[in-house]
Amino acid sequence: MGDLEFEFRRRRQSGDRGKLISRNNLASAYRAVGDLARAIPLYEATLADSERVLGPDHPTTQIVRSNLDRPRTT
Repeated sequence: MGDLEFEFRRRRQSGDRGKLISRNNLASAYRAVGDLARAIPLYEATLADSERVLGPDHPTTQIVRSNLDRPRTT
């Protein structure tokens, strides 16, 4: 049963990671067309969720954090 539980958790996290990446990409699209009013809150929410689901040091979390900093300096 332990192996099945591990596999379930791995797949669930993989799905969560995919959703986080999609949300990051949507925020990047908003930023690309100059819609920072939508981009920044979406980056913020995605970063919070990514830190919770994947951890603060995960590469996906670091990418979202980097992207969040970008519109504030542009």
